Amino acid sequence: ALQCWSETMILQAAIEGMLGLKTDAMNNNLTLAPRFPWDWNRVQVSNIRMNLTLVDLKIEKSLQETSYFLTNKGKPVNLSFNPAFPLFTEIQSVEMNGKSIPYTVKPLSESIELIINEFELQSGENKLVVKHQGGKSLLSPVIQAIPGQENTGVKVISQKADGVRLRVILNGKPDKSYMVHYYSVDPIKIIVGGRIIRR
Repeated sequence: ALQCWSETMILQAAIEGMLGLKTDAMNNNLTLAPRFPWDWNRVQVSNIRMNLTLVDLKIEKSLQETSYFLTNKGKPVNLSFNPAFPLFTEIQSVEMNGKSIPYTVKPLSESIELIINEFELQSGENKLVVKHQGGKSLLSPVIQAIPGQENTGVKVISQKADGVRLRVILNGKPDKSYMVHYYSVDPIKIIVGGRIIRR
């Protein structure tokens, strides 16, 4: 029973972390700051609950547009919605239910954050569309941990924008080769310290 509880808590923390979920029930404020892996083109999360509010989130992404479907199946709630995008992404426009809305872009160390002014999320389906260009990032490796064995997988220590280049620092075992996945809308022109295996 303890092991099941432990795994459930880990899964819950991971989902809430990728959602950027924060709740303030006393003031009826809900924050969602989704940060799913950049190569996930579709995401659906159901029944995000706070008080009498119940929200479903569906994300559909293409190279130049990301749509967020926010369906409120309960009472209206004040929503702060701040999705993240890869470094070098240029945000071109943001529309809510077909109407342009104001926004700002906040540069972070390994991504950019789209800041949308808090708004009241009414009952029913609401569609937020973000049009964008560019974007590149190294995807975090998925490491299969084996109990009792040393982790020899590669780790992404940091990645940041350096002018027009993406500078990445990795950590691994000496004399060992690793394969990592790179997300980019634009083709790679130069690689230093590695080579392309497959596009």
